Amino acid sequence: MCASLSEDLDYVICGSDNGKVYIWNRFNQYIPLVNPLFTRFKQDHNESFEYFIAFMGVATTSAQFVPLEVLQRVSKVFTTYVPPANVKQIIVVCSYDGQIRVFYKFIELS
Repeated sequence: MCASLSEDLDYVICGSDNGKVYIWNRFNQYIPLVNPLFTRFKQDHNESFEYFIAFMGVATTSAQFVPLEVLQRVSKVFTTYVPPANVKQIIVVCSYDGQIRVFYKFIELS
């Protein structure tokens, strides 16, 4: 499994052995309550992540953000649907056993 960056370099995405896809915000706002110089807090620790389950019980071998150019083309198609929508993000995910899934987030236009 390998990680990849979003096109704007703000997010890192990676699949995992547990079937989840993890997404980290590279610009972390997490600040420890205790001074990290006097604790065992790791300087590279990042609490700003989220995940979703892509496959149940199957390792997620790859997760990629779809490039901005493709998002723009897909958004043009979605604006013709009722209700019209704007696609904000598309993620393509592959599993160890060869499955491919596409996840997308859209916002309805009013």
